[in-house]
Amino acid sequence: MPTVHHWACDTGRYNQTVTTKDESNRMTKTITPPDTLPAWRTLEALAAGGKRLDLLSLFQKDPDRHRRFALSVDGLLLDYSKNLIDETIFSALLELAEQST
Repeated sequence: MPTVHHWACDTGRYNQTVTTKDESNRMTKTITPPDTLPAWRTLEALAAGGKRLDLLSLFQKDPDRHRRFALSVDGLLLDYSKNLIDETIFSALLELAEQST
């Protein structure tokens, strides 16, 4: 049966209610806003550090950049190599994803 998602925001906390179509199975999950997580603060510190990234230079310094920052799943290519990130930023983003689950 399809799942219906209902979102509500109350005092900065995001609540997700997951309900099946026939309302027989109801579950509520509280999701922490990402900007309250430690990895978010790490990313803010990296941004405040003033490190300027140049995409052309990143590719010149790392010929394997596309291979390292791309992922293919079921024919869908997710290419992060063309974003202004380096290993440190990418690791912090992955950490944010882990903390958000």
